[in-house]
Amino acid sequence: MQSHPPSTSRVDHLVWQIEGGYAHESFESLLDAVPHDRRGDVPAGLAHSAWQILDHVRRCQRDLIDYVVDESYQLPQFPDDLWPHEPQPPSENAWDTAIAHYLQDRETLIEQVRSFPHGGLDAVLPHVEPTTWHRQVLIVCDHVAYHAGQLSLFVSLLRNEEDRS
Repeated sequence: MQSHPPSTSRVDHLVWQIEGGYAHESFESLLDAVPHDRRGDVPAGLAHSAWQILDHVRRCQRDLIDYVVDESYQLPQFPDDLWPHEPQPPSENAWDTAIAHYLQDRETLIEQVRSFPHGGLDAVLPHVEPTTWHRQVLIVCDHVAYHAGQLSLFVSLLRNEEDRS
């Protein structure tokens, strides 16, 4: 992770923030720190497993992209459509697939930010007034940062458990 955005342009700042910004640890490095056999665990004091956090972030990021680009967008049911019901990944490859989709959608978001004409990030989106792409990007960044904090706590709790045993 870079310590500062590559330039002073707002687009570069947004892209840099989407990729993790000033976060102490990236979302991806926190996911990598979750042991394979603990992905579905819900440590005492937490409400969700690492799997549920990952898949929730993936679903919400995709939802925010769809909200802005799809004029026939349908609001998902919360929480059923945005949180996995079970703490365990549903299959052996679900974790890796969810990460791949999260990263692919993140690249889509970055491409959208880079492709807007000058000033376009502030233009009100006609089918989702009064929102702008800039606002939606900030929501995605805030949401990922919030859940990265949860993953950081998750990983810390697992390390504490290991240290005690």
